[in-house]
Amino acid sequence: METNPHCLDTLRKLAHGLDPRTGQALPGGDACQAPEVIRALFQAIQALEAQGKVRPSPEQAGKPWNEEEEQALLQRFDEGEPVTAIARAHGRTTGAIRARLVQCGRL
Repeated sequence: METNPHCLDTLRKLAHGLDPRTGQALPGGDACQAPEVIRALFQAIQALEAQGKVRPSPEQAGKPWNEEEEQALLQRFDEGEPVTAIARAHGRTTGAIRARLVQCGRL
């Protein structure tokens, strides 16, 4: 199983008492502040890192789509290009490609 580095980053922030969404300190009563949860988070991080199978995020992952990129996506899809090839060409995940195709009414 490959692990996305974004997932590891989220676990690291939680283990260090930070809200991964904002970077702000978690409130003292938050469940992630409990010692047993912190230990579990660090063990999970260590186990994932030991696997050595951290998959880098695609270059454009999470970035907004522009009109030009969307048109190129639709053209490739309409020409029958496989979603995996489209994803590689656009630097995005296959899930992002499928989601955009749904949004554009192609799937």
